[in-house]
Amino acid sequence: MKEQDQILEMLQKGKITVEEAKELLNALDYEEPINKKNKNVISFDVDKAKEGFQGIEKSVNDFIKTTFATIFDKDFTFQIKGKFDLFQKLFKVDVSNMKNPELFIYNRNGSVQLEESDDDELNINVKVHYKNMENFEESDFFTFENDGEHISFKSKKPSENEQFYLEVVAQIPSREFSNIVVDTTNAPIFAEDILASKLDLSTTNGKIRLEDSNVDELSITTSNGPINIEDTTGSVANVKSSNSKIFIEDISFDEFKGTTSNGRINGENLDFTDLKLHTSNGSILLENLSTDRLKKASLKSSNGDLSMELGNLKRRANFDLATTSGRINLNIPVEMKSNSQKDTYSYNKHIVASTTHFEEEGNAIDFVLATANANINIEDNKNID
Repeated sequence: MKEQDQILEMLQKGKITVEEAKELLNALDYEEPINKKNKNVISFDVDKAKEGFQGIEKSVNDFIKTTFATIFDKDFTFQIKGKFDLFQKLFKVDVSNMKNPELFIYNRNGSVQLEESDDDELNINVKVHYKNMENFEESDFFTFENDGEHISFKSKKPSENEQFYLEVVAQIPSREFSNIVVDTTNAPIFAEDILASKLDLSTTNGKIRLEDSNVDELSITTSNGPINIEDTTGSVANVKSSNSKIFIEDISFDEFKGTTSNGRINGENLDFTDLKLHTSNGSILLENLSTDRLKKASLKSSNGDLSMELGNLKRRANFDLATTSGRINLNIPVEMKSNSQKDTYSYNKHIVASTTHFEEEGNAIDFVLATANANINIEDNKNID
C-alpha cells in the first residue's frame, strides 16, 4: 500500500483529521531506498507544508505510530527538505587543562555527530539552515556557554514566522570527559571514538549509532529509530528503543540492558556479566555470547524466536525456558529437572534443566528465556559441526 493510500485510510478510520491528512499529503515526499542497506528516506518539504516546522514533529510521530505498525523493522531516515540559505559557526575550546570536562548538546530537528579531534581542542561546527529570515543574529538560532568545565550548546525553537534547523558536528579530544549528553529530535545521532565516564544519547524519530568507544555508564534512548553499537566497552549500558531494531557487535559491558518493541535484537561477539534483553513482536538472535564471566542472561519476547549461540561453554549452567505454541531446542547436554507440557489451546512448554558435565566449583550461569508463539534455540558453538 502506498503512503498516500495509507494516509487516506487513516483519515477514513478517523485516526487523523482532515487538516492533518492534507498536511501529510502535501508535505510527505517518499523516495526509494538510496543505497544497498535498504534505508528508506522520508522527507518533509517545508516549502510545501503550510505550517513550516511547527507541525513536522507531530506529523512524524502520528504518522509513524499509526502507519508503520506493520513495517516497524525497516530502517527509516527523516530529512527536512526545502530551499534554505546556509551559514556556519565554529566554536573552539581548549580542554587540556580541564579536570572533569562536561559537554551538553541539544539540537531540535537536527542531526548531531561526535567524532575524535586531532588535538586538545573541542571543536563544535554548526551549520545553520534558514529561510524567510532577513534580519537576524546568531543568538536567534542557538546559545553557547563555556562555564569552566561545563560546555553547553543549545539550539532555539523557531517562532511561528521562522524556519531553520541546525546540523552539529563536535570533534572531541581523545581524553576522558566526565559527562557527555546529546539530545535531539527527528534526526540521527552518530558517535565514534568517545572516551567518557557517562554518555547519554537521546533522540526521537531518528537512529543512533555508537562505535569504537569506551564509556563507564552508557544510556541510549530513541523512538521509531534503530540503535547500533559496535566495538564499545564499559561498565553499565541501558539501551532503549521502540518500533525498531537493536544491533550490538563486539561489545563488552558488566551490565547490559536492551529493550525495544516491535523490533528485533541482534548481537554478535558479546561479553557481559549480566545481560537483559526484552522485545515484543520481534526476535532475539545472539551469536558467540561469551560465557567466561557471564552470571545471568535473561531474554524475553512475544511473537518472536529466541536464539542463542554460546561461545564455548566451560562452566555449569542452569536453564529456565518457557514458550507457548513453539518448540524448545536445548542442544547442550543437561539433566532435566522439569519438563512440563500442557495440551491446551496455548500449548504451553516449560523446561528447567542444568548441565552435568562440569565441575561443581564456581558459580553457575543462569539462563532465563521466555517467549510466546515462537521457538527457543540454544547452541554451544563447540558442539556445532
